[in-house]
Amino acid sequence: YTPEQQDLILLHERIHQRRGDAWVNLAVAGCQAMFWFNPSVHLAARRIRRYQELACDAAAIARHPRSAK
Repeated sequence: YTPEQQDLILLHERIHQRRGDAWVNLAVAGCQAMFWFNPSVHLAARRIRRYQELACDAAAIARHPRSAK
């Protein structure tokens, strides 16, 4: 990766850290463990993770709009 791409990747990960996504994922994993029999919980967990990624991507691109391709 180019230095610019590396900076964007690290920014994306720092945004995850600031938002507390790891704690959210821990809570979601707990719900999945407790309600393993409910398919809705697993679908919701996938959507939460997808939206976390999209939100961090959007925040990183908003800070560096010329990098969006």
